Amino acid sequence: SQRPVMSGPPSLRQLAFGIVAFVTDEPGGAIVLAARQLRSSSSYVLCISPPATRGAVLAAGARWSNLTVAEEATAKWASRYRHSSSNAAAYERFCLRRWLML
Repeated sequence: SQRPVMSGPPSLRQLAFGIVAFVTDEPGGAIVLAARQLRSSSSYVLCISPPATRGAVLAAGARWSNLTVAEEATAKWASRYRHSSSNAAAYERFCLRRWLML
């Protein structure tokens, strides 16, 4: 029996969703690519990043939200976080706070 031929992942245009979100200190090419692929759809790209990156995010065609404000909103939770992973505590805390921000 033959194995089915696997193609690459579908493009963003082929998926049904409303928002593609990024939480990052340094917006990059993935945001530009996502915004370009979604330009003619009803979906949009949201980038939660520092205030200094606002212009670059908007120029890429994405919507911007303030990472500093989002971090403040999760500060109380972060202060009670108990680290129990083998990963670095700062990395784990960022990953979990990212989900709270979204």
